[in-house]
Amino acid sequence: MKRMKYVTIAAGSVLAMISAPAFSQGDDMKLGDMKGMKMGAMSCCNDMAPGFGVVNSVDLDAKKVNLTHDPIEKIGWGKMTMDFKVGDMVALSKFEKGDNVHFMLKKVDDGAYTVWMMCPIGGDPAAFKEAMKSMMDHGMMGEKDGVDHKH
Repeated sequence: MKRMKYVTIAAGSVLAMISAPAFSQGDDMKLGDMKGMKMGAMSCCNDMAPGFGVVNSVDLDAKKVNLTHDPIEKIGWGKMTMDFKVGDMVALSKFEKGDNVHFMLKKVDDGAYTVWMMCPIGGDPAAFKEAMKSMMDHGMMGEKDGVDHKH
């Protein structure tokens, strides 16, 4: 039951990050317009690097957050502490010192990495990371588990 709770939290976090950009679509977009499209090609996160960390400080005026993060394999970074600018989708005022977070970095025009998305990790961060890794290893939503998730 406890594992199911963490998997549910992880799934909800991933879905929230993936679906947030969809809420900004225009009123003229209809689901029928997407019929036959391959949804894998629409992933919003392919150009982003996922990370886990702890918030050390938040600067609302400068729109920056200081994080101590685990290694970020996708971009070859080790564990470190650093300041990041945050994107407009991040509700920075909701975070405070000591929060465990999952975040997505995106390389912006000036070559720097910006925290594009960030969500708090409730409960045990190690269990959350394990659940997220499991979901990613299984094609986000368990394609290797023998269940047809397309319907």
